[in-house]
Amino acid sequence: MKKKVLSCAVALALVGGAFGVLPESEGFDTAIMASAEEYGDFEYSVLFDGTVKITGYTGSSESVTIPSAIAGKKVTSIGQGAFQWQKSLKSVTIPNGVTSIGDYAFWDCRNLTSITIPNSVTTIGEYDENVFKGCWSLTSINVSSDNNYYSSSDGVLYNKNKTELICCPGGKKALTIPNSVTSIGDWAFSDCISLTSITIPNSVTSIGHWAFEDCSSLTSITIPNSVTSFDNRMFLGCTSLTSINVNSDNKNYSSLDGVLYNKNKTVLIRCPQGKTSIVIPKSVTSIDAFSFEYCGFTSITIPDGVTSVGEYAFQWCQELKSITIPDSVTQIDSGSFLSCNDLTIKCTPGSYAESYAKKYDFPYRDKNAPDTTNLSTLTVTADKAVFGYTGKAKAPTVTIKDGSYTLKQGTDYTLSYKNNKNIGTGTITVTGKGNYTGTKTLSFTIIPSNVGGFKAASTSASAVKLSWNKVNGAGGYIVYQYNTSTKKWVRIAKTGNVNTYTVKSLKAGTTYKYAIKAYKTVSGKDYTSAKYPTITTSTKPAKVSFKATAASKAVKFSWSKVAGATNYIVYYRVKGTSSWKSVKVANN
Repeated sequence: MKKKVLSCAVALALVGGAFGVLPESEGFDTAIMASAEEYGDFEYSVLFDGTVKITGYTGSSESVTIPSAIAGKKVTSIGQGAFQWQKSLKSVTIPNGVTSIGDYAFWDCRNLTSITIPNSVTTIGEYDENVFKGCWSLTSINVSSDNNYYSSSDGVLYNKNKTELICCPGGKKALTIPNSVTSIGDWAFSDCISLTSITIPNSVTSIGHWAFEDCSSLTSITIPNSVTSFDNRMFLGCTSLTSINVNSDNKNYSSLDGVLYNKNKTVLIRCPQGKTSIVIPKSVTSIDAFSFEYCGFTSITIPDGVTSVGEYAFQWCQELKSITIPDSVTQIDSGSFLSCNDLTIKCTPGSYAESYAKKYDFPYRDKNAPDTTNLSTLTVTADKAVFGYTGKAKAPTVTIKDGSYTLKQGTDYTLSYKNNKNIGTGTITVTGKGNYTGTKTLSFTIIPSNVGGFKAASTSASAVKLSWNKVNGAGGYIVYQYNTSTKKWVRIAKTGNVNTYTVKSLKAGTTYKYAIKAYKTVSGKDYTSAKYPTITTSTKPAKVSFKATAASKAVKFSWSKVAGATNYIVYYRVKGTSSWKSVKVANN
């Protein structure tokens, strides 16, 4: 980030000459680039001071000689990542006159075997990044004897007086560090994938960040009693490391079964990444940050007495399936189990560990329960037992409870469905996974949708014609009539796939109530819609028989009463006219 800010300052330097030179301060590169060019296979920039920085290489040669000058300008630096990923590069000659080599300048040049640093170089890695990370074939970094800032011994890069080991070449297989060394720098052995043996002298007091990162062939290491500080992530990526040993007279650290602790074994500092099992001593009260990062355990038990689990302590332990946490633990960092995707926390119900599991959505179970539970002993329910047919597959949601813990699909069980699309009976098969075994089967039904548009299309004195909208997927319809005497619905018809039905032989002037359901027969069983609409309608009164008798200035009508009628209307028309008039008789 510092360099990005610096490059943005170029315009200020170029247009602000009247205001003086930019002040030097921490992180500022005073040799700011003024232009960018190409020279053969080299990409370069002319710096503000008129010298050249090599910024890239586009060729494919196995042997490269960096020019000492380009366009009459002296080459003084190799920029950040200038030769990165040059997998064909085997040797490189750096001219005398180059004073700085940027971060990752030769990163991942995996076929580079040796390199010589001229006496002019004053800076290797501007911000302490590993210049030669990923150079797996590199066995020798040589420094001119008259260099005033750096030195080399047995192909290893040191500061001038060999008090700091700066970089061990990636192809080194074994190394005994000289007694003059007091510190091992950041990333000093990073990506030394061939390193199988290292001897650290009793003169070393500090080991830097990620010092042994990705030393994948290193199986054991002994930390001398002189060491008073180090980064507990210094062995990150040491996949074969099974033993971190500490001399018994070390005043700050101790080891047990290859695991690193503080002196009195109350803090577990680092477990080697290559270990596959561990018994944590009862003296431990704290699990340190990053202490089990990337370890390949499948299960682990934290002993009673431990009170805290540090940040990212078990992150990326992707093989870890279960961890037993005692009631004594009252603090767990939010990222302690980051990317432990299949982890189940075993704990006491009501404990801090259980509340942690609930908060961060980890599966959990009673630590005193059996290691596996058969699903047949648990309550398994589906959120819905009946579905209306839509032509689409149905997938009821399943809930499984193991005490207060709700099992997780994909972690604790899997689901499969059968006959879950068409009208009929569907099944859900629940299969245990991880801590759960066995299977359990649930069933549900898919029925026709409810009938819509139900009505009396027409009526007569002795019949009612019913009609409705057809239902998708139905095989037919069942018509019901309400019996007022028994107060029950009686099925009067089972139709095919039609949308009308006429009820006959009814009494004139009588009120009737009807209902309808859609159905489909599957394997001899009728599946009917869940609800049925109802309608109330009446037949028309019977035909009236009447007679008319003439009287003085009047006509007398008489008729037989009609069952179900409440009123009668007499119609008449004056001879010679075409319109009828009516007289309503307001009684029966």
